[in-house]
Amino acid sequence: MKFVYPDFLYALIAIAIPIIIHLFNFRRYKTIYFTNVRFLKDIKEETQSANKLKHLLVLISRILAITFLVFAFAQPILPSGDSAPKVGNSLIGIYLDNSFSMQAENNNGQLLDLAKNKTLSILEAYRPDDQFVLLTNDFEGKHQRAVNKEQFIELIQTVTLSPATKTIAEVEKRLKDIMVSNEAPNKQCYLISDFQKKTSKIEDIKLDTVIPLNFVPLEATTLSNLYIDSCWFYSPYRQANGMEKIVVKITNASGKSYENIPIRLEINGKTKTPGSFNIGPNESTTDTLSFTNAEKGIQMAKISIKDYPITFDDEFYFNYMLKDNISIMVINEKEENKSLKALFGNDAFFTLTQSPKDQVNYSDFNTQQLIIVNGLSSYSSGLVQELKKFVSNGGSLFISSSTAEQSSISNSLNALSVSYGKLISAPSKVDYINTDAPIYQNVFENVPKNLNLPVVEKYIEIKSIGEVLLRFQNRKPFLIHSNFDKGNIYTLATELSTSASNFTEHAIFVPTLYNIALRSQRSTPLFYFLNSNNKIEVGNYRQSEQPLTIRGTSTDFIPEQRNLNGETVLFTHGQIGKAGNFNIYHAEDLINGVSFNYDRRESSMEFFNSEELRSSLDQNGMNQYAILSSNNELLSQEITENTQGFSLWKYCIILCLLFLGFEVILLRLYH
Repeated sequence: MKFVYPDFLYALIAIAIPIIIHLFNFRRYKTIYFTNVRFLKDIKEETQSANKLKHLLVLISRILAITFLVFAFAQPILPSGDSAPKVGNSLIGIYLDNSFSMQAENNNGQLLDLAKNKTLSILEAYRPDDQFVLLTNDFEGKHQRAVNKEQFIELIQTVTLSPATKTIAEVEKRLKDIMVSNEAPNKQCYLISDFQKKTSKIEDIKLDTVIPLNFVPLEATTLSNLYIDSCWFYSPYRQANGMEKIVVKITNASGKSYENIPIRLEINGKTKTPGSFNIGPNESTTDTLSFTNAEKGIQMAKISIKDYPITFDDEFYFNYMLKDNISIMVINEKEENKSLKALFGNDAFFTLTQSPKDQVNYSDFNTQQLIIVNGLSSYSSGLVQELKKFVSNGGSLFISSSTAEQSSISNSLNALSVSYGKLISAPSKVDYINTDAPIYQNVFENVPKNLNLPVVEKYIEIKSIGEVLLRFQNRKPFLIHSNFDKGNIYTLATELSTSASNFTEHAIFVPTLYNIALRSQRSTPLFYFLNSNNKIEVGNYRQSEQPLTIRGTSTDFIPEQRNLNGETVLFTHGQIGKAGNFNIYHAEDLINGVSFNYDRRESSMEFFNSEELRSSLDQNGMNQYAILSSNNELLSQEITENTQGFSLWKYCIILCLLFLGFEVILLRLYH
């Protein structure tokens, strides 16, 4: 047995007080007048032995009462296992999980409120002169410092739910990094969380025997959550006043079914499509919402459902742009192409420019969505590099291959992963169309067996790897599509001229080039998730002296801006803390929108219970840890026993009172 405060043992000198009292009889003698001295002598002899016993018992009771009272102040500890009472101050690190999953409830209320109460119970187990470090998912600077009890309680009261998500491994590492530099002789870490399986990453915790870990798991009674997981458009391109379909993925993280749950789509603050859906237990489903696009410009949208008690994931934000037109540049050998002019020149939705290859302005590439290279017999290295940069940044490139005898294009386009074989001068017929390809979807109701397709007088063999869109009878590709970095390349085996083929006069020419042009719209992400290292590409603003700003209802800041591969890229670095739609401005010009949603990892309702947590820790080779009770009344006592040993001061108080009571009884019985 050892003592937490051994200096109090000096007070045992007080035992001398009752001993002195009993050694010296301070009672005054009283004169008794008695007629017969013999009777007085008999009374004295009869009571002498009883008085000695009573005085001895009273003395022992007083000595033991004083002893156990002193022991109570010295706080005796009975070490349990390898634990021993700690000497000196302690530094206590406490992680308070304030992620959105802590919105869940049990019979005692919301888990976040319960977690706050547990931190107070932990404080009760430590001395007033100990220091404490608070850490939440926000990793805020004001939390990551040692404070006293009163300051710590003030910090706890300001903690609210946060969209930030951290793994237990990240939390453990940050806490120990903070605490290792402190010179306190005694250190302990407490992790209070619901220990969600998707975000905990127990297996990533590094083995450390210096600072023990104490896990305090919280369990919710209602494990149900219905949430919007994501959304995407049915078609890759948008048009003003055009019909649109958006697909919404909804997940049911519970064991019960839902029927006729309302779902609503809002665009620019106006309800577009109310609807409803059914979903089974622990399932995901998709619902398609149809609507008509508005006028041109940035469209700010939100899809919403209603669910309780987890509500942070009931809304999903996204945005998209309806552009005025699609810019198309045609690079010809010399003269402009009349077929392309007839197709795009009279349509206000397209802006068509044509120029000879020796008059191309490369700086105009950044403003184009589609570049058509029409039958060039040779390519300069500069043109190839600019085309590569254009496609890499998300542009679409259509290459109609030269069939001139003196053509030298066979190896010119290797940088674009486009390669050719030999020139075929014999007439060939196209007999296959890939109706499953995106550019031909919804073009044909049905395809006849003897479909009349283009006839080609001469062509060059395409050796590139890609999706075959049109094919010759000899199974050689006539038109293929391939992905290149962020963009698309379409390669045609011949020129867009009537001398090479009747492709430009055939009915298939219009839907092929028209849909390629429509799909050339550069699609920016509909949304981003908070807490991710998002890169927001906004075009080329590297020459501008005016910074770009992101603005929302209560947000206005200048993000970090970098120029990567000719694109201006924005980084928010956690400056946006709330889900919603935001505008991007260049000076005072609105140039784009950006949408952020809360991390859906917190939507999962799968958590470690105490046994699963223990099993995971053991599998990870952890040995310096404890899993503590979730009962607030027992938590403080359990901490004391784990860190110090079995405390005996309460029993000392009880024994002190018992011996004092025994003394009173003795004095009254023998009065």
